[in-house]
Amino acid sequence: MAEIAKGENEPRRAMNAAALWAQISPSLIPLLAVFTALLMGALIIWGTGKDAVAAYVGLWDGSFGSPSAFLETVVRSTPFVICGLAVALALKPVCLISALKGSSTLAR
Repeated sequence: MAEIAKGENEPRRAMNAAALWAQISPSLIPLLAVFTALLMGALIIWGTGKDAVAAYVGLWDGSFGSPSAFLETVVRSTPFVICGLAVALALKPVCLISALKGSSTLAR
């Protein structure tokens, strides 16, 4: 007779609010940041008396509306992505070195 694995017969417990938030927040915070940026942009556009929906539709169509528009978006954004990665890689050792210096100071 096959043995039942430990914990297989135990009922699943409901997830509490803190555990649920810990699971959702890593993906929810960037989504809220994008939503807030779009909302602030819409408020600025409406503040100038223009149509924000038409502006965002034009932005979407100009960036992703056709294959050639998408390729142009990729071509123009690639240098920014590469520069961002270069800065991130360049600053990582600086953070490590300053952390090592601080820990060596505390060790004395």
